Amino acid sequence: MSTQSAPVTDLRARIVKAAIDAMEASAGQDYTPNGRTTDGFDCSGFVTYVLQQFLSEYRHMDTEHIATSKQFVKVVAYRAGDLIFFPAGKVPYAASHKDLRNYPSHVGIVVDHGHWISSQTSTGAAKVAINNLWWGSRSYYFLSHIKLQ
Repeated sequence: MSTQSAPVTDLRARIVKAAIDAMEASAGQDYTPNGRTTDGFDCSGFVTYVLQQFLSEYRHMDTEHIATSKQFVKVVAYRAGDLIFFPAGKVPYAASHKDLRNYPSHVGIVVDHGHWISSQTSTGAAKVAINNLWWGSRSYYFLSHIKLQ
């Protein structure tokens, strides 16, 4: 049984709907460095675009600032509306194919128990499975905004 109040549950549902709507509205748009609109997003710009619709105090942060912001807490039992955060580093799946680059940190919005949405350099805004071969091989953790607690 959930201990969340109805307003928090509703806020989570609205965040998920806004993430899906933003992904659909930006379909066909390339990943855009520093992008924060449906004309093109980067990952933190996508998060900003969605969260600012519901959290008036939220201001744009790059991925590293999201990871250290007091607006978010790490959670183990993630829920829709939380963020998935990938620290910078090597990607085991890529390394197994002789790609030993260090990749930058990345962030997205969890939309259900197995998927998240963000803007990737390879796809633009897209829904991704948490157990995707490439992304799932990376180190990651979940962050929840303090208003979703």
